[in-house]
Amino acid sequence: MRIKAEGGTATPATTLRQGEYSHRWPWFLPDGKHYLYAATTGPSEDHTTIHVGELDSQFDKIIGEADSQPMFFCPRNYTHSATF
Repeated sequence: MRIKAEGGTATPATTLRQGEYSHRWPWFLPDGKHYLYAATTGPSEDHTTIHVGELDSQFDKIIGEADSQPMFFCPRNYTHSATF
């Protein structure tokens, strides 16, 4: 869910696609707008796709598959801009 900084009604940040059971483990990227999350496509979490989303839009892109939750690590003093 997302809520504007000034308050208001909570709205879904993601939407389940056909065949998805849940969206879990959000991890915000350094720009504060994009985030990673996992989408499970089975009740046992045996198959998970990793997505990148953007708070201010409906942007949602599958960027890979994993057996665990997504994480992002950025070394200190490293700057990079990514295009999704």
